[in-house]
Amino acid sequence: MEWHGSFFERILKIMHGSTDLTIGRPRQQIIFFSLPLVFGTVFQQLYSFIDSIIVGRLISSEALGSVGATYSLSFLIIGVE
Repeated sequence: MEWHGSFFERILKIMHGSTDLTIGRPRQQIIFFSLPLVFGTVFQQLYSFIDSIIVGRLISSEALGSVGATYSLSFLIIGVE
């Protein structure tokens, strides 16, 4: 199996914080830059979805309403970090 060095080298540079976003194709640079943000948002949505299922089935509908009411606040707090 042959590895494509440039792709994995770019991922390693991104992980180590030494990526120059002014060099290369803009679209590709933006996509690589936004991947951690996209993955973080997807996992946050998944957490909220699973939390709503568990609270709705195991506790009560009032508790489910409170989870839904605090979702936007938690999204704001996590998004600001």
